[in-house]
Amino acid sequence: MKISLRKRPISRGARYSLILDFSPPLKHPEENKRIRFHTLGLYLYNKPKNLLQRKENRETLALAESVKSRIYSMVIEGDLSFLAGAGKTADLLQYMESEQQNKGMKTAESWRTAAKALKNYAGETIRFNDIDRAFMEGFKKHLLNRYSRNTAAHYCRISRIAINQAYREGHIKEKITDKVKGITPVKVQREYLTPAEVTALYRTPCAKSILKTAFLFSILTGLRFSDIERLKIDNIVKDDNGKAIYYRQKKTGKQQYHPIPEQAYEMIAEQLKNTDRQKAIFPNLRYTIYTPLKYLQKWAKEAGIKKHVTFHTARHTYAVQHLTNGTQMEVLRDMMGHTDMKTTQIYGQIVDELRRKAAENVRIEA
Repeated sequence: MKISLRKRPISRGARYSLILDFSPPLKHPEENKRIRFHTLGLYLYNKPKNLLQRKENRETLALAESVKSRIYSMVIEGDLSFLAGAGKTADLLQYMESEQQNKGMKTAESWRTAAKALKNYAGETIRFNDIDRAFMEGFKKHLLNRYSRNTAAHYCRISRIAINQAYREGHIKEKITDKVKGITPVKVQREYLTPAEVTALYRTPCAKSILKTAFLFSILTGLRFSDIERLKIDNIVKDDNGKAIYYRQKKTGKQQYHPIPEQAYEMIAEQLKNTDRQKAIFPNLRYTIYTPLKYLQKWAKEAGIKKHVTFHTARHTYAVQHLTNGTQMEVLRDMMGHTDMKTTQIYGQIVDELRRKAAENVRIEA
């Protein structure tokens, strides 16, 4: 018996999938067929770009050699359980879980949440052999019934990417996604507040003072709820350049040094007096946002605002106000921590529409 470690190009040649080549082929313990190749679920960069990727390649190869030796011992002893259906290459959810370690933080999080949606639909195990047209159509209906259309479209898109990747690597025999259309997202109007509406909120009492402070803090800094919720006293720094937040974005994993205005700093000045540097600045904020009591919406209504206000409205307001007041698009992209300029440019379109409407305010009466 000979077992060789092979490399199979994937991702258009950007990476290699490591597989074992059995000679002669092994008889599958559960199915009446011979197995020549076995995918390890380990991957190499084709052309590593930096020291970190080269190191990862070395560690992955060392792990692959170790797995190869263990499987060789199992084969010699007649134990072929590694080929059985419990293996990660036979199950979509296990496959997606194993693949997350090969993705960037943002992509890995998308795969994790999409896998959770798949699990809610089909249970703990989704064998590759069970993924067919009926499965995909049922999953689409499940998503549309359970989530908003754009969230459903996102989960559907990531799931299709994972299934297509599994197809390219030989885990799925047929490209099912060619037979089932995805979910088309709808264009969403980004709701933002005008300066007058922000002033109205500032002057209106809120049932939860921590919510009011956090929301206004987001308007002044542009931070997402997920980052404000995790913000600790230790994240606030003061140096020769002024006040700033030094933190790691939850969504992208990107380390961010974020200057903040004096007014935002003053809002949290009392909390910063606490000697426990690991204390959350806005404790228990999640409850005040997601409670059925809808404190945020009630506060906005009492301020005379008729728009549908969510916590993310504060971030949209921050972006629109910056562009309206002349902040360059490239600077705003960095301040908001966007990884793609296209995301920032959406706010530019909003400001362009505002300018177009404003242009009509000056008229010469004939």
